[in-house]
Amino acid sequence: AVFGLPLIGCQPAATKQTFEMKVAVPLAMLQVSGIYSGDYRNVFVQEGVSNYLTEFSGGGDQVRAVLTGGYATGMTSPTAVMGALEQGEPARLVAGGFNASGVGFLVSADSPYKKPEDLKGKKFKIAYSRPNSNSHIVAFLGLKAIGIDPNDKNQVEFVSTGGNAATWTAVKTGIVDVGWNTEPIITDVEAKKEGRLLWMTWDLVKDWVDNSVMTNQGFIDSNRKELEAWMKAYVKSVDWVKNNYNEAAKNLAQVLGIDVAIAEAAMKKDTA
Repeated sequence: AVFGLPLIGCQPAATKQTFEMKVAVPLAMLQVSGIYSGDYRNVFVQEGVSNYLTEFSGGGDQVRAVLTGGYATGMTSPTAVMGALEQGEPARLVAGGFNASGVGFLVSADSPYKKPEDLKGKKFKIAYSRPNSNSHIVAFLGLKAIGIDPNDKNQVEFVSTGGNAATWTAVKTGIVDVGWNTEPIITDVEAKKEGRLLWMTWDLVKDWVDNSVMTNQGFIDSNRKELEAWMKAYVKSVDWVKNNYNEAAKNLAQVLGIDVAIAEAAMKKDTA
């Protein structure tokens, strides 16, 4: 892959000739469970498409992959797509994602910060993935909601740390004080008592769309039929996950190499 890490192992072999859809997805994130479960149940193959998934460490990277890297679609932040649109790029949003942000902010287990308000009056470093990503924007908005001026460089230093695994490493090694993350890593870190959740974005930032499906105008022009088939399968897969959380958690656990119990707990929190 040009930008990311292929997840070849999570797709079953197609049983009939299909159109291979190269999809740019976020790193190790519950929000991609619809695609994982759809692949395991052959929902995409039944619609005549198959997935080649590649992980990327931020919304901006996924947008570039779709615009210049030969990827047909991407699961990415709407903010990153809108940034590309503002620059005149042929990015296109074709579907929304979730009606709340699944981004949370972690601190290490020995951090002096016990609640978000403890950051007031302190100088600290806060990590996000990539510029214009969901984690970047909601970090900014979350601090504003707490009553901290995110533009005050004498107090706040924003640090781009990439994907969620790399960001957690930056937190626990003290490179940053607070770092973005998502489920199921949040639940896993807390279960191991290695860190603590300082806040979930949905508690501070309302009216937010988290993740979206994007493509580019060229792909719409040349492969509208395949894109419609993929979207049909994706909608079916998301609907199935909403009605089968326990089974979807098993799929998520297998893809990410985590305990099923952790995946189930993460899903319950993210869908409460």
